[in-house]
Parts: sequence; C-alpha cells; structure tokens
Amino acid sequence: MSQFIRVERRDSCLEIVLDRPDKKNAVLTDMYEAMTRALEESLRDPSISSVLFRGEGPAFCAGNDLKDFVQTPPTGPRHRRASSSAHDRRRARRRRGYRYHPAAAL
Repeated sequence: MSQFIRVERRDSCLEIVLDRPDKKNAVLTDMYEAMTRALEESLRDPSISSVLFRGEGPAFCAGNDLKDFVQTPPTGPRHRRASSSAHDRRRARRRRGYRYHPAAAL
C-alpha cells in the first residue's frame, strides 16, 4: 500500500482516501497501484456495496504528479486499457456483473 492512500471501511462503504494534501493529492504511480488493489479487493467482498473516493485537505486531486509520471511512466497491459473505448469498458463491466454508478459528495 502507498503511504499516501488510506483505505477505510464504514459499514458497507469502502473509502479510498488520497492523503497527500501538501501536493493537492497529486497521484503517484504507487498510489494508482494501491487504489487498484483496494478496488479489486472490494469486488471480491460481497458485503461492500459502495466505494467512495475522497481527498484530504482543501483539494480532491490535482491529477498526476508530473515529476513522478515522467520518471516512472506507466507500462504493461493494465495501462494499455486506458486507450480502449468507453463502449468496451461498459461491455466489460456488464460481463463482470456490476454496474457503474458515479456519485459525488460535495
């Protein structure tokens, strides 16, 4: 797990917290990996019905930490998936048996 990602459980909700407020929660490569592991674990746990992403401090997320991104660019099959179409992603979600319900809390 990344030192900048906290995973908290509140009843049936899993909270994934970006905890790097001094950098406006800019995401590092290891943070992506930690969030991916948390999401994969939530899919295996039938008692989790929702996942909430939130950021510590005044900003949710500034996006990628560009310095880290240039030094350690993403590689491998997981990162190629980002280039697939939205239609392919929706079809894959239906095959896995879950629906995507975006929500925001302000």
